[in-house]
Amino acid sequence: MTRDIVIPEAARPYLEAQRGAISDKLAEGHGAWAAALLQSYEDDFAQIKPALPDYAPVNVLDIGSGLGGIHIWLDDYFRTMAPGHPSTFNLLDGDNDPPTPNKNWMTHSNRGVALSFLEANGVHRVNYRRPGNIGFVPRGVDLVLSLQAWCFHLEPRFYLDQALYLSQPDTVFVMDVRAGRPEWNEQLASKLEIVKVLAHKPKYRRIQFRRKPA
Repeated sequence: MTRDIVIPEAARPYLEAQRGAISDKLAEGHGAWAAALLQSYEDDFAQIKPALPDYAPVNVLDIGSGLGGIHIWLDDYFRTMAPGHPSTFNLLDGDNDPPTPNKNWMTHSNRGVALSFLEANGVHRVNYRRPGNIGFVPRGVDLVLSLQAWCFHLEPRFYLDQALYLSQPDTVFVMDVRAGRPEWNEQLASKLEIVKVLAHKPKYRRIQFRRKPA
C-alpha cells in the first residue's frame, strides 16, 4: 500500500528520535530521510498485514505507539473493508516536549504532536494517553499492537494482564519481543501462544500471538 504522508514540522524531531535506524539519511537531506521514513512504515505494515483481523472496523490498542504513524496505513487498510465505518486507535505513550529518553520509558512522543500528525494524514478516531492510563480503552479490543516498545524496552508483565483484560477471545496480538530475554518469553508464554513469527531481526522477533484457550 504505497502512499505519501504529511510530516508536520513539529513531528519531525519526534520521528527522528523514534526512527533511529534511518538516522544516516539525515545527512542526505530532508527528501532522502522522508523517503526512508515512508519506506520504514511500509515495511512495518507489510510485515504485520498477514496477522491483521479480516474485518473492520476494529478497536486497536497500541502500547508504546510513538506518534502512531503505522496507524495511517492501518486506517487506510480497514477503511477499504468498511467504508464510512472508521476504526478507533487507542495510543499509549509518553507526553514530552521536546522528545526526551527516560530510563523507565522511551518518551520520544507527545500527545498533541501525535494527534496533529495523524489528523494531517486522515486518521481522526484517535485516543492518546500516557502510560498507566490504560483504563481509558473500552473492552473488546480487536488488535493489540506494540512495535519496538512494550516487550522491547519494557517487560511484558507491566501490561500483559491489562491487555488481556481489554481483549476478547479472537484478539490479535502483534509485538516485537526483545532477543536475549528468556524470562520475557516465559512471561508471555504464561498467557499467550505464538501463532506466527512475522519477522526475525537481530534485536527482536516480531510475533503474532493469541490468547491461550480458557
